[in-house]
Amino acid sequence: MHPYVFDKTKRRYCYLRERGRCFYCGKPLSFGGGTLDHHLPRARGGPSAVYNLVLCCRSCNREKGDAVPSDWEGTVCALFSRAVGDGALPLPPGEGRRLPPAVAQGVAGVRPWSAGLCFFGPAFTAWCDGHRVTKVRYPPPRRGEKRPPDTPAGGGRTEWEEDN
Repeated sequence: MHPYVFDKTKRRYCYLRERGRCFYCGKPLSFGGGTLDHHLPRARGGPSAVYNLVLCCRSCNREKGDAVPSDWEGTVCALFSRAVGDGALPLPPGEGRRLPPAVAQGVAGVRPWSAGLCFFGPAFTAWCDGHRVTKVRYPPPRRGEKRPPDTPAGGGRTEWEEDN
């Protein structure tokens, strides 16, 4: 896919997700009138993925600059959950599966890793590079616990995870 097309798709997704308003001040924006801002700045290790991009007006983008917002973790986790629910985070090429939205709703935190961000919760850990989920691990269920119906029954790993 040509990078321009992908960028236009990310812009469209963020525009629809933000309902055409600036993420920071709420000002109504036209499709071409807003800018995409990396909530966790690229200068601080933030990826160019939909869970780290927000639509904002030019003045808010200039004002924020490369500062790291105090709420970046909570915001990025919420945007990750939303992107999973919307089907906007693909798995590796050739795979038709997605991380189950019910699992992603349990995001407890995020931490950087060498290729992007790692999201984790009690039912999963998902490693994401700039544009997709690259690996997911589900912990084995504890004795007597039942796994939610939309997670892999085998527990411990998924069928698309590569052996290391």
